[in-house]
Amino acid sequence: MIDYSVQARQILELVGGKDNVISLTHCFTRLRFVLKNPESAKTEELRKLEGIQGVLKRPGSYQIVIGLEAGGFFKALEPFCRTEG
Repeated sequence: MIDYSVQARQILELVGGKDNVISLTHCFTRLRFVLKNPESAKTEELRKLEGIQGVLKRPGSYQIVIGLEAGGFFKALEPFCRTEG
């Protein structure tokens, strides 16, 4: 099994950190963030990370295209993005 934790932490840092993440979900090929401040995400730096195929900014959604590895990245990121409620 691949260890996604190092790159997942880089992704989290580049989207503005845990405090900037309202929610995180994923689909088959993408991580889908809802960010408090999407402008604080470092989109160009994210695009340069190995394995990142693209970044899409949509109203209410910041999507990182990864491909078939998206589920693995989600599992590594999800514990860091949980909100206390």
